[in-house]
Amino acid sequence: MLDPGGAGAAWAPSTQRTIAESYGRWLTWLARNGLLVADSDPGDRVTPENVARYVADLRLVNATSTIVGRVAGLYQAMKVIAPDRDFSWLRRVESKVRCTATPARNKRARVVPSDQIFAYGFS
Repeated sequence: MLDPGGAGAAWAPSTQRTIAESYGRWLTWLARNGLLVADSDPGDRVTPENVARYVADLRLVNATSTIVGRVAGLYQAMKVIAPDRDFSWLRRVESKVRCTATPARNKRARVVPSDQIFAYGFS
């Protein structure tokens, strides 16, 4: 997939890393749930039922933007791993997740001013 001449070889290194990471998370999730069969076709693992469970599990610990990225990464990976298959339904899953977005956590409220950090260093 990412080897020279592979379908993803022309992607930027950061894109390759992101897609590989997303696919790796997917494989890890499959393994943890007893759904990773070593000799099965990668395209057969990506089913609406498995993806629905995956997204439900991701929702327990991830922000919506992370989930959208994971589903998008899985879609991109499957486009090069199983190019003969139609995974366009994954784009609809991605869109549905995006539509359920909740406002991001207010990270600015947790930022500690640098003068306080500096003072803490001397105490």
